[in-house]
Amino acid sequence: MWHTGSFHQQRETEFLDEALRRVTNTPAVFLSADAILSGASQAEPLIAEVLQTPQDIRYHAEGPFVHAHVKSMLCTIYAMQKEELHLIDIEELRRLKGYEGEIEELELTFKENIGLFEVFALMHDIAKWTSIVFSAPKGSEGDRLGFNAPPTYEITTDAKRRVELRSAYTELFHEFAKEHPNESARTLQKRFYETYEIDVHYPHHDTLIYTPVYQALLDRFVVTHRLTGRNRNLLEDLIAHHMQFGLDFSEVNPSHVKRTIYLAEKRGYDAENYLRLSQACMFLDMVCGSVITVNGEPHHRIAQFANALKSEHDYAPERRIQKEMQRKTLKNKERNQVFQQVGLDGVALLDLFKMDPGPAFGNLLRQIQEAVVGQGSLPKVPTSIQAELDRRISAFYQTTFKHGI
Repeated sequence: MWHTGSFHQQRETEFLDEALRRVTNTPAVFLSADAILSGASQAEPLIAEVLQTPQDIRYHAEGPFVHAHVKSMLCTIYAMQKEELHLIDIEELRRLKGYEGEIEELELTFKENIGLFEVFALMHDIAKWTSIVFSAPKGSEGDRLGFNAPPTYEITTDAKRRVELRSAYTELFHEFAKEHPNESARTLQKRFYETYEIDVHYPHHDTLIYTPVYQALLDRFVVTHRLTGRNRNLLEDLIAHHMQFGLDFSEVNPSHVKRTIYLAEKRGYDAENYLRLSQACMFLDMVCGSVITVNGEPHHRIAQFANALKSEHDYAPERRIQKEMQRKTLKNKERNQVFQQVGLDGVALLDLFKMDPGPAFGNLLRQIQEAVVGQGSLPKVPTSIQAELDRRISAFYQTTFKHGI
């Protein structure tokens, strides 16, 4: 499903790490995330539990517990909702030449489905608390303390033992934190791992969404977020397959796009919409919500998301080109309608500039309209006209923002 997206004049880019640091420190953004996390935790003990689940620093260096992961995802959602983050202004995404349409559509997908993505963020890892398994290298401090899972990392220990180990790990970490009172959460996570070498695994946590207790929780969230039954089914499948979707695009592989489309068609979804929602969930979960350490520094990975876009292109390049042409045609039509509405069309500007039709006016019209949509600079105009032209340009921006054009 292709859209034109909200009008956004491209700005100077930020690298992804820098952009996410900025928005997570923006009060309007992080306070919204804190509010929903607090409310969900108080209303649902299962949410409170999962947010306290230990994280494996090899894949989630954003913080020692799942709370940090989910908060990062929610901050991304609210940053886009509040116009604090535009995906096309992320340097790594801007470099994906030829994918501007997909990136624009992705941002609009987030903005049109805030409730759905809030629930996804809160629930996609809901079963990590109950599926958690620990392991540690032989001879390590973690191994000495009993954090040693079977080689397959399956949930083979009994429930009582899992609870004991989970509690022991949490207590061990909090005692460690008391001994290092001035360290940040990320530094604590790093030093704790270096000391104990405990790895954390959650086998099959994604597909456990199908168990009755999590089905009931999903139903409650659908009601509180006023989502439709169709959105409820979409969420169930997006959660159950979010790990597989990420693995599918560890490299460019067009055949895996076919697998996602087959699932969508089998479930009766619009295939392209489901594919875009899956990409959006990957972007939230594996890009914005997850940090890895490279040369001692935290980084967000964008490679798998880029692979998903490239795989989609290679799966059906002709269809993608056709859709891109349709998208541009529709966008131009909508923009021309606004130009006419605010007095920036050819007829209105002819009257404003008191000019006759011809090449000179055509060039002036093109320069003005391109500048308005961020594709050039405004030409110099007579002082007597400048104020009125500025007023019309301002009206264009207000109209496009109001109507999401």
